[in-house]
Amino acid sequence: SFTPNLEKVVYNYNGSYRTPAVSIIYKDAMNKAGATQSYTLNKGTDYTVIYEDNKKVGTATVIFTGTGNFKGFHVENFTIRPKSTILRKLIKGKKQFSVVWKKQTTQMSGYQIQYATYSKFRKNVVTETINKNKTTTKVLAKTKAGKKYYVRIRTYKQIKVNNKNLKLYSSWGKVKSIKIN
Repeated sequence: SFTPNLEKVVYNYNGSYRTPAVSIIYKDAMNKAGATQSYTLNKGTDYTVIYEDNKKVGTATVIFTGTGNFKGFHVENFTIRPKSTILRKLIKGKKQFSVVWKKQTTQMSGYQIQYATYSKFRKNVVTETINKNKTTTKVLAKTKAGKKYYVRIRTYKQIKVNNKNLKLYSSWGKVKSIKIN
């Protein structure tokens, strides 16, 4: 049986084909003594690799096909997530603040902003979703005067998996903070 190991299972979108390095262990069936033997297979000699859907944001596929003495095939998936964005600045207002970020429109659908009074985002977290990828500012008004807020942003892409709409998120950008008057 094949036991493939992908170098990485999550990649950030960069516009290029993603081809994770692969290593494969092949285990023989048990012999009469009850022992199995394992082989590290060689690409090109013992197996071939085909990558599918490995350039766009979403789920990519790697298909391994055994050749020669190593029959069979195995399928593995890995994820390509949207490119993240940069939080440019936070602008104070009266009992509110505005967030300004760098526009990111390639292979993504929108943005998600989180802000909280705790830097670890474990409680008092407010999440705002912006459904347009061309938007670059948002006024956040669910705030209290005299409080310090920590803010972070990430991008997302709406994808379909098994006929269900899902959001695939980038990693969070760097956190910035602001104190409200």
